[in-house]
Amino acid sequence: MAWIAQTTAIPLYMAAFEVEEEYKQSAFLYRRNPDHWFKNKPYPIEIFPPKMLQISRHKVLPDFLESGALHVAVSQTFKDILESLEPGLHQFQPVEVITRSGAVSEMQFYYFRNLQCLDGCVDYEQSILSEDSIPGRRFSSRLASFMDDELVMKKDVINGRHFWMDKQRSSLWFFSEDLQAEVERQKLKKLRYIHIREV
Repeated sequence: MAWIAQTTAIPLYMAAFEVEEEYKQSAFLYRRNPDHWFKNKPYPIEIFPPKMLQISRHKVLPDFLESGALHVAVSQTFKDILESLEPGLHQFQPVEVITRSGAVSEMQFYYFRNLQCLDGCVDYEQSILSEDSIPGRRFSSRLASFMDDELVMKKDVINGRHFWMDKQRSSLWFFSEDLQAEVERQKLKKLRYIHIREV
């Protein structure tokens, strides 16, 4: 079995950040370039903003942060979990997180880039999809859009991976059973999930 994982919409876990405008623009333009999509190659270090500046009032930071520059930042704990399962397979770039008080966060965070974007990992013949989530049509990547879907993964394409993405659904994270279990065991905050089959 596998899981769709996505950051929660619960305000308690939605700390907001921004980065300097020059980095926001350069990162946005780089990621908008189709030549850089689905390449399973690390991004150049220079496009990652060196700092994330907190603009929300959260006193406790979650383990998954939206940086305001189209990069997701993850905690040291998540990095350690994923690296224990898939060492050296993803890109983690350290970032300095500045809290609302102006202090550097005691938690270490990393910009995260998945380097396992798979083609054809969803079995569309066996999946049951709602009208607005059929590939090739306009659809939302929000988890709520898939609550009525029955997505089925191809086990031979996943081939034992623990974290991957699908080219047709490029904003969704997919977790293995082991990764999801360890993230939940260590109580990282905060993801929500849909359980999906592998065949």
